Amino acid sequence: MQKKTIKELNKNQLEGKRILVRVDFNVPLNEELEITDDTRIEAALSTIKYLISHQAKIILMRGTIVNVIAIFLGCSVGFILKNKLPEKIGKIVMQALGLASLLIGMQMALKTDNILLVIFSLVIGGVIGEIIGIEKGLERFGERVKLKFKSDNTSERFVEW
Repeated sequence: MQKKTIKELNKNQLEGKRILVRVDFNVPLNEELEITDDTRIEAALSTIKYLISHQAKIILMRGTIVNVIAIFLGCSVGFILKNKLPEKIGKIVMQALGLASLLIGMQMALKTDNILLVIFSLVIGGVIGEIIGIEKGLERFGERVKLKFKSDNTSERFVEW
């Protein structure tokens, strides 16, 4: 399929459709934290305005910052509480977070207009991961990291399952 620019899509192609837009608002700032070049913001605004005028549902991909903050906060809380919670509670918390991740993934998959694409992607991803041995590679990497950061006392800094 040949790629199209946003301006090549008409109202019939966009109306009511969910459109994923990757935005990069990482703009240069001066010492007073004022934006010195707003080119990226202006470029994103023209695309967003075009989609709105064609009644598309816009999903802005700006989640990287949110993900980094959530990971940092989660790691910080985990580091602070790791020795204060009983092992059973820690296990329950990890299982609950795993189930929540699964639920979020299922909700996103069910919202798609093409569930076959989701199924196909999962199957192909699993097969490719098995062929290249991604699980074994991740385990080796984890062992190297664990050995590098292992403390001299009897307690380790990493949780093992």
